[in-house]
Amino acid sequence: ALIERASGGIDVRQGDLVGRWAEVAPSDWAEVATPIGIRDCSLLVEVENGTAASLLKYQTQALLDAISEEFGSDLVASVRLRISRS
Repeated sequence: ALIERASGGIDVRQGDLVGRWAEVAPSDWAEVATPIGIRDCSLLVEVENGTAASLLKYQTQALLDAISEEFGSDLVASVRLRISRS
């Protein structure tokens, strides 16, 4: 509770997930996707292109399982994909 108050109520696990993405995420995700942030237990992930988004859409449960195993099941409940604009 003290850490949560010191961080302004932000769950420090969010920063850990972003910082350790390559380690935590399954390799298919880590290679083509970047975590943007978490809001209301929904993880926003930016992907390189539409093809990657289509493929990852069917692998969402593997990502959720990996995050749950590392950080607990209450951090992320869903994943949203956004295609990179660059």
